[in-house]
Amino acid sequence: MQRLALGCLIAAVGFALPTNAAQSVRPGPGAATPTPAPQSLPPSAPVSLPSAVLPPAGATPAPPEATLAPALVRFTGQLLDLRNGYAYFTTGDAFKVIDNVHVTDYDTGAPTTIPPQTRYFARATLDPKTREIIELAITKHALPKDVGYAAAQSYVVVQSTSAPAPELNQGPGVTGKAVPVTFFVQVPSNTPLTDSVYIATDASGWVPNAIKLDRVDAIHYRLTRTFASGTKFAYRYTRGTWASVELGKDGLQVTRKPFFVPEADVKQVNDTVFAWSDENPTQPQVGPDSIPTPFNPNPFGSLPGVNNRTGKPQGPQPTPAPH
Repeated sequence: MQRLALGCLIAAVGFALPTNAAQSVRPGPGAATPTPAPQSLPPSAPVSLPSAVLPPAGATPAPPEATLAPALVRFTGQLLDLRNGYAYFTTGDAFKVIDNVHVTDYDTGAPTTIPPQTRYFARATLDPKTREIIELAITKHALPKDVGYAAAQSYVVVQSTSAPAPELNQGPGVTGKAVPVTFFVQVPSNTPLTDSVYIATDASGWVPNAIKLDRVDAIHYRLTRTFASGTKFAYRYTRGTWASVELGKDGLQVTRKPFFVPEADVKQVNDTVFAWSDENPTQPQVGPDSIPTPFNPNPFGSLPGVNNRTGKPQGPQPTPAPH
C-alpha cells in the first residue's frame, strides 16, 4: 500500500510540472538524454489600426498637397498701352492678355465699360497656369505696388515679334530704335556773341526758334537730340527769326535741308552757315516758302503794280501799239 501510494504521488507531481520543468530534471546515471519535443508558436493575431487612420470604404483619397491650384498673381502699375493682346506698363513690363479679359472698376469692384487706356492705373490679375492677365481693375488715381510684384516679373514677356511703327517714314532695315543725333554747325565769325542759333524744321511748323543750340565757342554751336530711326524732316538754321536765316556760299537762301535718321547707334551732322540774311539790309527778308510756285506766284507781295493774290500786273496797262 505504501509503495502504491508513493507511485501515485510521483505520477501526480509529473503531471503538475510544466514540460520545460520536466525536461530540466537531470536524468540518472546511464539514462539516455531525452530529445525535446518541437514547440509550435501560436498563430499571429491580426493587427488592427484605429478607424481614424484607415479611409472609409469606397472613399476617394485626398489629392496630394502639390496638386493644389496655385494662387493668382497680381501686378499693379500705370498703363502705357493695351493692344494686340498685350498690356504695356510704364515700368517697361508687358503681359499677355486673354481675349475676354474681365475689366472692373478698382474702387468699387463692379464691372465697367470704360476701356483701359493710357494714363490709367491698373491692377492686373494673372493666372499662373496660363501666365496671362485674366482681369484688369482700372482707376484714374495712382496705386501702390502690389505685394505680388516680384512674383509677376517671371510672367513678363521679354521677347516679342518686332513691328515697325506706322507713323514713321521707314526704309529697309529700319526698326524705330532711339538714335542720338548731334548737329554741329559753324557760323560766320561776325555772328554776334549775344545771339543764339536755332534749328527750324517742317516738323515744328517752321517756327524759326523751335530748337535752340548750345554754344561751343565763338563760331560753333551744337545740339544733341534723340530721334527714332526712320524719322524724316527738313531743317534750316536761324538766329531766332526769318529775318536772320542762313545763306549759302552764293549769298542766296539755302534750300530745305532734308534729313533722315538711319539705323545706327549714333549720328553726327556737320553743317556750315556761310552768312546770315540780315547782314544785307537791301535783300528782301523772306520765309521758308518764299520761292515763287503755282500756289504762291507772288511771294514778294510788297512789290508795286502786282496783284498779291494772282501775282499778275495790276492797274492801267499801256495800250499795245498797232501792227
